[in-house]
Amino acid sequence: MAIDDKFSDQNPGDKEYAEARELYDKRELVEGDFRHGSRLPNSDKAVLPGQAHLKSRAARGLSIGELAKRAGVRPSAIRYYEAEGIMPAPSRVSGRRIYANADAERLMKIVAARHLGFSIGDLRALKNATAADLKSAAQMRASQLRQTISALADNAARLDGLAYCRCDDGEPCVLT
Repeated sequence: MAIDDKFSDQNPGDKEYAEARELYDKRELVEGDFRHGSRLPNSDKAVLPGQAHLKSRAARGLSIGELAKRAGVRPSAIRYYEAEGIMPAPSRVSGRRIYANADAERLMKIVAARHLGFSIGDLRALKNATAADLKSAAQMRASQLRQTISALADNAARLDGLAYCRCDDGEPCVLT
């Protein structure tokens, strides 16, 4: 159906007609088929294949799947972070979660903190922390990691000793 057919009962000089026509043109731009390239309505500017789709997605925000892919986590992890109060509840459009770029940045920080060993409880406690609180938490986590590294080095040394174990010769076992 042609654009003018949809608005044939309107007076072309009418302000409402112009607004409706503009909205329709924008919808066509977003929903149209741009696989082969096209031109913007009432414009000489070319639209590259997929370009209109990308612009419209940026304006609408990110879906949970897009956000998850960007952050390298599963969508269920994002829903879990929301349930735990670490991620704010996103806005919804037609029941679907829509995330802003600020949400993506926050999720990236959460993922980085989880990789550094911070627990969900730690992140919940640090949600509204000051810079001094964050520095203190980082120092404490670094100290915990050093203790873990030391314990693991001791275990590695004991395991290396197994290579020289003489349990078969009747001598005491290194493991006992």
